[in-house]
Amino acid sequence: GIIIMAGNSRSLVDVALEQMDYLQSLPINASDEAQQTLNRLRTELQAIKELAPDADPNQALFGANPAYWLNMLAYNQVETAQNLNNHILILQGERDYQVTMEDFELWQSSLADKSDVTFISYPALNHLFLVGEGASTPTEYGIPSHIPEEVINDIVAWIER
Repeated sequence: GIIIMAGNSRSLVDVALEQMDYLQSLPINASDEAQQTLNRLRTELQAIKELAPDADPNQALFGANPAYWLNMLAYNQVETAQNLNNHILILQGERDYQVTMEDFELWQSSLADKSDVTFISYPALNHLFLVGEGASTPTEYGIPSHIPEEVINDIVAWIER
């Protein structure tokens, strides 16, 4: 079987662009310096979306070369999952701003006709499957914590079914 935890169902570049929107809206990123950094990252992401197969192979965008990004842009994880004959468990934190409930809902609608797929979301969890309150921010990732027992129990129950 396969377990997908906070797995994007949309293009990684589209998801990252959405993350930039979210991060730019946070008070912790209100400074001109933070906004400039986020705008630079957004520009790189837009360049990735416009890559051509003949792009300069030495050009680094978001820390990777064009071949990597072209491969990522061509990959369709939903279609791949639809064609699998494996049991699939898809878990999602509802406070996740990196891979949002939009992705989870797309997994659900795209795999609705497969009887071997289980979907579970957790209202209080973020992208790292850690508990928090309110809007999730990057700073909460630095708070020491543990995966809640509920998540571990759900995974164990799914494996043992």
